[in-house]
Amino acid sequence: MNPADADITVVSSELNQTFGYEKRDNGDGTGTITINPFHENQRETTIDIIATNPKNNDDEIGRKTIKARFVYKSVDPKILFLSSDGRWTN
Repeated sequence: MNPADADITVVSSELNQTFGYEKRDNGDGTGTITINPFHENQRETTIDIIATNPKNNDDEIGRKTIKARFVYKSVDPKILFLSSDGRWTN
């Protein structure tokens, strides 16, 4: 991001927060934002990542919009027999 000290804000379309996020700033205009869902959500969530310039009245300098749905593609549980101990009766 240019300038390197831009402020990054993450905003969601959901009224109830369905995810958290972590920002890692490398201090040189690069970094990562990690989205961590709290639970599954069938509805599509719009996530806006907004960059503003703190040296210029917090003017918006960039925006990225992401559409996300936090669900498993498929769930196929497997049940395994681990062990048995003792005597069992009816």
